[in-house]
Amino acid sequence: MSASWVRSFLARQRLALWSAAILALTLLIIGALLMAALEVNLRREVDEALLLRAQHVEHGITVEQDGALSAAGASPGLADLAPLDEITAPGIYVQVVDPTGAVLLSSSAR
Repeated sequence: MSASWVRSFLARQRLALWSAAILALTLLIIGALLMAALEVNLRREVDEALLLRAQHVEHGITVEQDGALSAAGASPGLADLAPLDEITAPGIYVQVVDPTGAVLLSSSAR
């Protein structure tokens, strides 16, 4: 084996290692950017879904002239007071508060 062949072989190995390192770093950066973008999009979708549910609850519950809460077709009891899907859906907790923070209505799910 000649010295030039050994040097050539070592140079190719270094080049291959550098190429692999650059590729790994590039993939790591792209993966991190994709994960960050996915997290931002998922958070935005969840926020939009929650806002839509809150608006649905807000439009379904009205305040009477005497200050009492009511909903269309309301009858005694919390589940009947707000017969909206958002109030009765399992695993969903809804709470309606007045401007002072006092709880006016809350669902049974927690």
